Amino acid sequence: MPIFRLIVVIGALILSGMLIKNIAGIVSVRDRVAGAQREVERLQNDQNALRRKVEQATSAAYIEEVVRNKLGLGRAGETVVVLPNEDFLKNLAPALENGEKELKKFNWQKWVDKFF
Repeated sequence: MPIFRLIVVIGALILSGMLIKNIAGIVSVRDRVAGAQREVERLQNDQNALRRKVEQATSAAYIEEVVRNKLGLGRAGETVVVLPNEDFLKNLAPALENGEKELKKFNWQKWVDKFF
């Protein structure tokens, strides 16, 4: 009888080890599936954002904005006025005492500088 008990105990230990190994494998697979689901959600959000950008870029309002702002074109009968950038305006401004050129600040800019 003691040999039978020993065989049963050894068999139970082997089966327990196999069960623990299978449970660890299941937990590992579950973690990988959860990670893959998070990645799928992230990619779906990215795809939805890109679809919204494509819809916006193909809309008539966006195309008109690009044509007006970047190409400097306008509708028939409109006069397009292009303002120079700030660097060009600084070159036109009179020099200060220290030799630097500065644009005249608007009143609201002076108030912002004073309080912030």
